[in-house]
Amino acid sequence: MLYTLIMKVGQHTLQKRDYPAALARFARAAYIANQNSDKASALEMQGITLHRQGKLDEAVETLKPALRLAKGNPTLTAH
Repeated sequence: MLYTLIMKVGQHTLQKRDYPAALARFARAAYIANQNSDKASALEMQGITLHRQGKLDEAVETLKPALRLAKGNPTLTAH
């Protein structure tokens, strides 16, 4: 439940283009995630946030572990 709330707050701050706050929320969500799929989703959102900031190398490095964790998750692997 806490994970879901933190992810929603992160998505809201991302929509407002408050990238530092969004990154902090997604990092926290990844830290508390109980399942690999949740951790992968939080890392994916970190990668998207970094990409929107133009930090492409950091985004790629963040997405690599997300893809490893998301084996079999068609939503994440489609990005």
